[in-house]
Amino acid sequence: MKYRGVKEFAQRARANLEIAHDAIIEARVWATYQANLTRSEEKPFGVGDLAYLSTANLNLPKVTEAYPETSDYVLDLTPELVAQRIHPRFHVSLLRAHEPNDNALFPSHESKHFYDFGMPDDDKWLVDEIVSHRYNGKSIKFNVRWTAGDHTWEPYGHVKDLEALDHYYALMGVSKWQQLGRRNDDPGEDPWLDPQDVPHRRRMRNVRK
Repeated sequence: MKYRGVKEFAQRARANLEIAHDAIIEARVWATYQANLTRSEEKPFGVGDLAYLSTANLNLPKVTEAYPETSDYVLDLTPELVAQRIHPRFHVSLLRAHEPNDNALFPSHESKHFYDFGMPDDDKWLVDEIVSHRYNGKSIKFNVRWTAGDHTWEPYGHVKDLEALDHYYALMGVSKWQQLGRRNDDPGEDPWLDPQDVPHRRRMRNVRK
């Protein structure tokens, strides 16, 4: 048979491709199995349901708004998000069921101010007050309420020069953050309220006079 070596080479190459293909499939199956071990039960969403969208993959500092949600998890995004060319399809792990605010119990907690993509990066947000704190290991973070009505968890370095921090110290009867109480039930990191490694697109304003 002519060119026997070429035929053998082709057969070996085909066998190697099949081995690599099987290995890829096996790796994907194993990765899916391992990922599912740590996932909680998936919450089903129905047509027209409202859902909160995690901003973990959007390079934004907080949850932005409750959006109408469809059965295939394609969200009806606001024009601001559409203008940023954000694809409307999201995995259920990035969604959270919307619960309307009870204005009788929590007045003024239902913010209608949404993230403005068109504002300059050097614009300032105003701090209303610091409402709580929590420890994260040996460090501390403060729950900041902005005048727009939203809340974010900020490290001490972001609030140390704020007049709002002085007011919070006075309310708690301390003079420095190390004297603030530590609760036994302090939660860990919350991906919905405490984004990590996201550059702030606004500078804080409410510094000490």
